[in-house]
Amino acid sequence: MKKAIIFLVLACFLSGCGEQCHSGNGWGIETCRKNLAKLKVGMTKEQAREAMNGEPYRVEAQGQTEWWLYMTEFDLRWKSESDYLTPLLFEEGKLVGWGKNFWTLKEQKFDVKIDQTIKQK
Repeated sequence: MKKAIIFLVLACFLSGCGEQCHSGNGWGIETCRKNLAKLKVGMTKEQAREAMNGEPYRVEAQGQTEWWLYMTEFDLRWKSESDYLTPLLFEEGKLVGWGKNFWTLKEQKFDVKIDQTIKQK
């Protein structure tokens, strides 16, 4: 019985059951990373979900803007959660970009600056 269970699990993994982009549990990380290459600007949410072959780990939204966050890295050492996530940005239901650099550029678009200079009197 034990051998049969091991065989079924191994057969499922080798046949592609492990190919879905599982977010949040460390499984499917490589698949998520590879699936990023399938994305194209202008895709609908459904097309992007299909290309990624899985649901996002987290979704953040404001108005007509949505960020889908997929886990594309995993490390047993503690890091900030954002270090493991790759964002996809949708505006009005269409994919306009993805990746950490894209996220940073979009944040700068809003021109939020904090004066960090130390003033002496």
